[in-house]
Amino acid sequence: MFGSKRNQYEIIKEILELCRYKGISKTKIVYNCNLNFTIVKKYLRILLEYKVLKKEEDYYITTDKGIILLNNLSSISNQLINTFKNNYKLIPI
Repeated sequence: MFGSKRNQYEIIKEILELCRYKGISKTKIVYNCNLNFTIVKKYLRILLEYKVLKKEEDYYITTDKGIILLNNLSSISNQLINTFKNNYKLIPI
């Protein structure tokens, strides 16, 4: 968002976006999110546990609950960007 490193919410948002319209494999999540398999496995476990993702065969799909979360994360992200776009250095991230 403001710096080069993403926080966990930005990573969750990115995973949910990737899986939103059709199922996507773990390998594609790894490459598209620029993460390693170990990290992606941890995120997928948590997202499945909270039922914001579902797994069908070898593909991950964003659930209705996940779409609500994605919309909320996008809204918060946009609000932060709009609020601090001229003074982003005020936020110690």
